[in-house]
Amino acid sequence: MVSIISLLVIGGGFFVLKNWQKSSAGSNNFPPLAIEKTEKNGADTIKNQQESLWNSFPHAEELKLSKIEMPQSQPLTNTSPSAPQTPTDTLAQQLMNAYFSAAGQNSGSLSDEETNTIVNPLIENLNTSENRSDAYTLSDIKISKNEDEYAIKEYGNNLALTIKKYFDPIPEDEMRIFKTAVTNQDATELQKMEPLVNAYRNTAGEMLSLNVPSSFSENHLILINRFNDIAQDLDAIQKNFDDPVQSLIALNQYFTDFKPANQVFHDLNDYFSNKKIVFELNEPAEYFKENYQKQNG
Repeated sequence: MVSIISLLVIGGGFFVLKNWQKSSAGSNNFPPLAIEKTEKNGADTIKNQQESLWNSFPHAEELKLSKIEMPQSQPLTNTSPSAPQTPTDTLAQQLMNAYFSAAGQNSGSLSDEETNTIVNPLIENLNTSENRSDAYTLSDIKISKNEDEYAIKEYGNNLALTIKKYFDPIPEDEMRIFKTAVTNQDATELQKMEPLVNAYRNTAGEMLSLNVPSSFSENHLILINRFNDIAQDLDAIQKNFDDPVQSLIALNQYFTDFKPANQVFHDLNDYFSNKKIVFELNEPAEYFKENYQKQNG
């Protein structure tokens, strides 16, 4: 019988990877998010993180046995009721309870199909991106009715300066840090992600004070909210070795939040082009065009 852990790795990995590849297909990642997420890198990252996740479950070794003798006692309960339940604890509890309960009704063993019936709903629920409310609305940003060349160029240059201010000093991107940490099983490596958490959060906060042309205000708001959400995602991903299930949830959410943020930068270049705005090489906003061209050949 295929072990329940193997099924979790296959089921969970496929669900997350399928959604991520579908959402990222045909798109290029755009700095200044400084994220290297090719399909191979994304697949390897999730695969390594999945292996780390499932191996960290309480009672994982028992679950790996090809056959499990059903104990005569009641399904497992939390041995430390006063301890806070992490998502990892909760999922392990659910898996063990569901498996042993079903196995007890089938003389201590389950078919692969029966095991899948238990595992798949838990995995799909685990990897479903949460629907979070946006932290900011249009009333929180400074919308300018002035859309002449000077106002638009000022916006572009100030936005570029804000992003470069926080991201240029950081030598590594978040996915590279995460992949190294999981591959080497090095929790201290994840401490390098803290400057990126602050960079996304501080950039979002400072973008609130920029004067934004009204015709690009909704895009600007999307960027603020997604940067703010990505900061939350990375904060949770940093806890991978303490709470791997929460980290996996955050990883999936991170890819979800990245896509619209990435799209805003593509739309920004189109916006400048449609408004016939040209930045000189010495202007900060030329940065957007340079990186757009690199990503699109």
